[in-house]
This record gives sequence, C-alpha cells and structure tokens, in this order.
Amino acid sequence: HRGAVLPVRDAGRALGGPPVMAGGEAPLIRLALEPGWLVAVSEVLGVRRAPEAEILPAGGGLVAAVARLGAEPLPLLAPRGLAA
Repeated sequence: HRGAVLPVRDAGRALGGPPVMAGGEAPLIRLALEPGWLVAVSEVLGVRRAPEAEILPAGGGLVAAVARLGAEPLPLLAPRGLAA
C-alpha cells in the first residue's frame, strides 16, 4: 500500500456475521475510496467480470447492486457501506 497507513474494517462484522479477524490474520481487500480503506475478509475466491447489462441496481445501502453470473445472483457491495 505504498507505505500508507490505512484503517481496516472487518467484513464479517459489516455484514452482520462473526468477525473474520478474530482468528488472527485475514486477507485484505483495498477499497477504491479516498481516503483509502482495507476490508478484512475470510477468503478471496477470485475476481470476475460482469457485463454491465447483467448488473441491476439494488436501491442503496450496503448492497448497491446485484449481478447475474450464471444461475446465481451475486450481491455487489457498496465500498462506502463496508467502510462505514
């Protein structure tokens, strides 16, 4: 992170579940926000592209939109909601 000290939020807590950092180290995802934030997650399963036509707005809040990837809907979280 190029020497920047960034605040860390726990995705487990942000999503209403158990904290992912309770067991020690956890993977971190940097949010594209200014100022920057890191979110601790339980695991990273990969990065996928979703065609814009397959992304439907969800009305705000923590879930900003829903993408259709195959048969399963995939909630797209709002970066600012995770950082709050």
